[in-house]
Amino acid sequence: MHNIKIFSGNINSPEVLESLKNNLDSLGVRAFSIDFECQAVSIISHLDLSNDEIECVFRKSGLNCDCIKKCNKVKD
Repeated sequence: MHNIKIFSGNINSPEVLESLKNNLDSLGVRAFSIDFECQAVSIISHLDLSNDEIECVFRKSGLNCDCIKKCNKVKD
């Protein structure tokens, strides 16, 4: 699981959410959860995704995150 904290972008926007869903789907990620209060996304996937792939998906969706490298080191 990857836990990503969003530091800029509007995670509450329907357009951003749809874009995020589509971009994650293009990587093969079918499940993720969003904590709107904490502005965080948890990616639930058995895939071994690289930091660059994850960061790219969020940037394409109009979001920026700051903890990818930290969170990926704590993979289960």
